[in-house]
Amino acid sequence: MTHKISLDNLTKFFITVMGIVVVSYVLKELQNVFLPFVIAYLLYFIFLPLNNYLTSRKVPLGVAGLIDIAIMFLIFYVLGKFIVDGLVSFGSELGKYEADLSEMIAKGALALGINDPAFQNFSFAELLKSIDYGSLAGGVINSTIDLVGHLLLVIFFFMFILPGHKAIYHAIEIRVVSPKKQEVIRRKQSRQQLQAEIEEEERELEEQAAKLEKTFKSIPEQIQKYILTKVLVNSAAGVTVGLLLWILGVPFPIVWGTFVAILNFIPTIGSAFALILPALMALIASGNVGFMVAVIVAVALTQTFYFNYLEPMIVGKRLNLNPLVILISVMVWGYIWGVTGMFLAVPLTAILKIVISNFDSKNLQFVSNLMGSME
Repeated sequence: MTHKISLDNLTKFFITVMGIVVVSYVLKELQNVFLPFVIAYLLYFIFLPLNNYLTSRKVPLGVAGLIDIAIMFLIFYVLGKFIVDGLVSFGSELGKYEADLSEMIAKGALALGINDPAFQNFSFAELLKSIDYGSLAGGVINSTIDLVGHLLLVIFFFMFILPGHKAIYHAIEIRVVSPKKQEVIRRKQSRQQLQAEIEEEERELEEQAAKLEKTFKSIPEQIQKYILTKVLVNSAAGVTVGLLLWILGVPFPIVWGTFVAILNFIPTIGSAFALILPALMALIASGNVGFMVAVIVAVALTQTFYFNYLEPMIVGKRLNLNPLVILISVMVWGYIWGVTGMFLAVPLTAILKIVISNFDSKNLQFVSNLMGSME
């Protein structure tokens, strides 16, 4: 009997693994559809508090949706303007740093014992001349067209999710919660057992039904809280870093602050790039290693405060993810959806943990514990 149970569990495990592989393959192959859909649903949760407020003020849901889209375009325009203007400014002033950067690379190669003439005689100006700007411009134009197409598809999905989410949620709620409620009603109508036994079973079923209903309603609330927290914390960290770099006199503080806000959606890897880029800029601009170290300390402390202290404090420690799970999720989602998948990896994994941690199944609780942090 024991052997049979073990075999059944092993079979279920392999079926589950095969199912995950198939789903991952489908998500990868149909990413042009699923990726905008997932982003649209995340945006739905971000705008949910605003939409609830507007509809409570008798604003039609369609009008609320148009307000949401206007805000999306405004944010997209402002963010794009910050990045583009910063990069244009960076490019226009790059000539000031060409000689310093070339000399720094040459000295670095010499210090590391690299004898390759390409490094020892490195010239940033020559490197810029070798770039095929025609192909680069074509790539930028194609990428921009693809980005606009994805943005329009996201808005298209968003406008259908806005009125359709409640109906889907209600249908799932009926399927999951109603059987418990119906069982309570059936037990109350039955009088074939002793009254005390009936009352005890009815009370237990009512408690289970109430708990299940509460759990089901709390899942979207927790998802909404996590997504909003992540967006707000990243934005606050970006503004703080931008102000600190401006005070310290690092060139292009807005660019580096924006990078901090965006890149920290990718844990560890993104945080490292958000730290290294302004540090290199500080070194190139000043030529002072001590100043670079000061910039590194300022950015590192800011990121640590926002992402290791403030964010867990707001969303709750039980939603903290195991660093190994974060690394695996970034690799998996990066493989499925590329760079965009890496940005979405942590929010999607956190949402998955939120969902499974709200159920009493021993297997799901085991998975939730594996995903969680010991802190």
